[in-house]
Amino acid sequence: MTNTAKSQLSHFFKNTPSSAFNQFKHLLVLSLLITFSFSARTALGSITTVVTFDSNSRTKVQCVETKARILFNGQTYGLITSPYTGRTWLDRNLGATRTAISSTDAAAYGDLYQWGRKQDGHESRTSGTTSVQKDSIFSTTDKFITGSFDWVSAGVDNDGSKRASVWIDGEANDICPVGFNVPTKMDLENEMTLAGIDAPNTLDKAFSSFLRIPAAGFRNRATGGAILNTVSLAALWTRNASVSTGGVQQAKYLSIDRTGANYNSLDRAYGMSVRCIKSKLVTLTITDNSPKPNGSGKGIIGAAKTVTFTFDFSEPVVGFTVSDVKIENGKIVAGAIIPVSEAPANTRWTLTAFPTQGMSSNSLVVTIPANSALDRNANGNVIASRSVSLNTEPPKAIVIEKWATDASADKGSGAKQLIGKPDLGLNLGDPAVKNHPKSWLEGKGNKGLTNLTLTYDKDEPLYIQSVVIRQTFNTGGGVDMISGIDSDGKETPLYNSFNDELSEFSGADCTNSSWGMQVNDRTIALNSKAMRLGPFYKIKVLVGVQSAGGFDGVDAVKITGFKDKPL
Repeated sequence: MTNTAKSQLSHFFKNTPSSAFNQFKHLLVLSLLITFSFSARTALGSITTVVTFDSNSRTKVQCVETKARILFNGQTYGLITSPYTGRTWLDRNLGATRTAISSTDAAAYGDLYQWGRKQDGHESRTSGTTSVQKDSIFSTTDKFITGSFDWVSAGVDNDGSKRASVWIDGEANDICPVGFNVPTKMDLENEMTLAGIDAPNTLDKAFSSFLRIPAAGFRNRATGGAILNTVSLAALWTRNASVSTGGVQQAKYLSIDRTGANYNSLDRAYGMSVRCIKSKLVTLTITDNSPKPNGSGKGIIGAAKTVTFTFDFSEPVVGFTVSDVKIENGKIVAGAIIPVSEAPANTRWTLTAFPTQGMSSNSLVVTIPANSALDRNANGNVIASRSVSLNTEPPKAIVIEKWATDASADKGSGAKQLIGKPDLGLNLGDPAVKNHPKSWLEGKGNKGLTNLTLTYDKDEPLYIQSVVIRQTFNTGGGVDMISGIDSDGKETPLYNSFNDELSEFSGADCTNSSWGMQVNDRTIALNSKAMRLGPFYKIKVLVGVQSAGGFDGVDAVKITGFKDKPL
């Protein structure tokens, strides 16, 4: 049993129960804060029950779990679980040789770190001093840096963001055991508030709490590195940087004395205690919209199709960018992470990717590495790597033939008449069929060029391979340009007989049936680049017309292509 108001007093009840009860009542009359601790060993550590009484008959019971101990930098630390938040803490300040047995237990004081500095010897209470600032946040020296507000030179890290990002688990200036962090202001504030560590007797309550916080004092950068206020003050750094209204580089810390617990800002060159907290894991789930065989299993991406990945974090995160997404055998289509506004802020992102074509099993892999993001309060990170692999289905070389079913011609063109639907029973390649009575296009009596827009399928557009046009002209020529029109009405050139040297159209194969003067099936086979454009559900052809005296017309059009984008 410990009297936390006068921590030197330790009283054990060794007499009869009635005598012990009278002694206990006497202590309460003296307005003392009394704490009982009962410990029991478990397979993983121990559980301590702490019972606190005061003269106002208020009783508080806490069960504190102490987990397996860990060895770090020559010291053996216990792990304690907060009865309020469930978070795991070290059982003492960094550098302390034992858990505090009183608020003035010097063996429990531990080291005094300058804010954001790595462990390099400066934290020792007996380290030497220097007034020379460092030009890097990663610089090391076993000297405590005094004199200036900050231990690094001006301009190196004025807002403190660089040090805040590396004073965490696994980073360059990490001072805590693996899996632990310097706590944030919110981490400490949650525990202090829920544990009722407030005025009066605040320092006593801090010691009697599950954290057993001692009055370790602080090291003053302005007085040559002198250690002040032991016995009367506990000062613990948080990971939160701050800058004063006057531009002084500072950081947030928890100050506890007998009159209260406060969160203030102080120059980063001061030395204070650090109590490490176990990193809070942020979990990540990756899903995608690819079809799943039988509703489960690995997704399959169709040839030339994109896939959208959704990244769901267990809590709001910061620092997640497109550079955190690692992709194998594919590429990012949009080039940026897109936040999803409907989800809780900063918890969900989507990203669209396009797989490398011609691959098979496990071809597309998207991975988010560990430590890719921090939660919004910067007290936890994505510890585990997450990845998703999908099968890529090779393109199906299925040739589809469609007939144009509707047509329209430019106003003021060389068309004499435009007559309804074509006869789809027309046998292309039959020279006996001449000027069909349902020709779409007839000459006006003058030579000219006419744009004819042809629709073949609004529901199933194609990547066009070739176009065959039945023409009944007095010439073997007649088709000069072909363009594709997509579902948005966008027109894309595919063939140009006026300039076949253009790189995008070179290599196109244009042949005639050579029946001459009567009927001609003109076939335009597009080059490989043009075949990858689209898909299109309309084409526009520029055709020539001759005089009305000849058999001039366009009788039918057949479009051949692929449903899937060719390689």
